Order: sequence, then C-alpha cells, then structure tokens
Amino acid sequence: MMTDCYSWDYDESFDIFFYDTETDKYTNLTNVRGYDAEGSVSPDGKWVVFTSNRRAYDGAMTESEAARFKHDPAVMLDLYRMKSDGTGVQRLTDGLGYDGGPFFSPDGKQLAWTSNRTRKQMSQIFFGEWTHQEARKRLGLTKGSCC
Repeated sequence: MMTDCYSWDYDESFDIFFYDTETDKYTNLTNVRGYDAEGSVSPDGKWVVFTSNRRAYDGAMTESEAARFKHDPAVMLDLYRMKSDGTGVQRLTDGLGYDGGPFFSPDGKQLAWTSNRTRKQMSQIFFGEWTHQEARKRLGLTKGSCC
C-alpha cells in the first residue's frame, strides 16, 4: 500500500558494533533487544551517542505508551550515550516522540539531533552543550546522572 508519508522499520534487532581494523573483528556494543542505531562517536573517541527504543522492550512502558508504540514505533526513540567500549549506557532524553540522528560537534562539547517533540510533531534540529547545566535540563538529565 502506498502512502504519502515517510516510514522506517525500527528493527528490534539493530545493534551498534565496533570494528577493529587491526584484528578485522567486530564487537557488539549494544547487545540488547531494541533498535540501537544512528550512532556517532565523540571526537576524542571516548563516547558514542545513539538512538534507541530499548525501553519499549524492557517492560517499562505504560499501557498508553504501549498502545502508541504499537501504532508508531518511533514514539519510544530516545538518545543514549555509552563509553566507546559499550559500558556505562545512559539515556539522555526521556519522553514520547522521536529523538534521533545525534552528532557531536567538532569540539565534542555539543550535540545536534532531530526531534519531533514539538507542538505539531514536526521534526526539528536541536543543539545542546551536553556538559552544560541548561542543556542537561533540556535533555531531561537529573543532577548527578551524567558527565
């Protein structure tokens, strides 16, 4: 069936891998159920930010969220960060809607990402200094939860 809107399959088995060019081996960094994709590595190589709907699969959804997720899998996509070895995974955004496509600025101090958590649910580009207190509020981080 053809529609006039864009859609994407947020495959629950997508994972993020590290490829070692010296050993020619892959290491799975996000081996959990859920769409883990759209990753970006910090300029210093210490962090990876990525998009995931893993919360939709860990039993943490309300009935209302589950109903919305069944209709639109993008509704549970949040930004996460982890150390580049796959440890220390933390959710950076928390709310219904799509937060994805994160990228670090060249100096590693800011993130840019797309979100449709606007009044009209239209995608917008957001920027935030991820180590700055105000940005932490915009990202939904609590005191002491990050950085």
